[in-house]
Amino acid sequence: MRKMPTVLLGVLALQVTLIPVASADDTYPSGTPTTSTPTETMSPTETTTPTETTTPTETTTPTETTTPTETTTPTETTTPTETTTPTETTTPTPSTPSSGPAIFKRQPASGPVGTVISVASVTPCLTAKGAPGSDVEVVLFNPNIENPPPVIDEGFAVADDGSWSGTVTVPGATHPGDYLLIAGCFASEQEKEPFLIYNPNTFVVTQTPTTTPAEPVPGNPSFTG
Repeated sequence: MRKMPTVLLGVLALQVTLIPVASADDTYPSGTPTTSTPTETMSPTETTTPTETTTPTETTTPTETTTPTETTTPTETTTPTETTTPTETTTPTPSTPSSGPAIFKRQPASGPVGTVISVASVTPCLTAKGAPGSDVEVVLFNPNIENPPPVIDEGFAVADDGSWSGTVTVPGATHPGDYLLIAGCFASEQEKEPFLIYNPNTFVVTQTPTTTPAEPVPGNPSFTG
């Protein structure tokens, strides 16, 4: 296992910022009644013959009735046009290494010696060309010490998609206090320096709970039987 340079750990101690819409027309023609009055007169004059006069009167009044024609305007039916909105298809963009701060998570955030800390990537360990790194080194150190030695230094393999995860354990000799947990991603096992450094996470080492021994029960023991 390579060791992160202690100078690098000192620099990282300063980086505690966590990036979190018919009508009808009626016509009424009328006929004109016709009256015919023929008069026939016969007036022969003959001596010693009486005069005979015939005056027949004939009146005819025909009535002509016209039924109005009803005009119906046809109703025009319009079929509504259905408009279909085309569906827009979005092609997902392949993921590329983030240009922002690299982030990894840890759980829990505090605990006494012997606490097992789970660590895992949020930002994948990928090179600028999108290739996965070879491994990640996770270090726990005390930022209040100049050139601090690592309390934890563990390495984890990187998957093809750049993800990584694992666990580390707080050693029994670790003093209580505030520590930083950092991670660095290496392009190959031969590289001495990481090409990607993750933002630090804080971890608080707490006091180990003390166990008070049980007090003995006073009195003489009694036996039965």
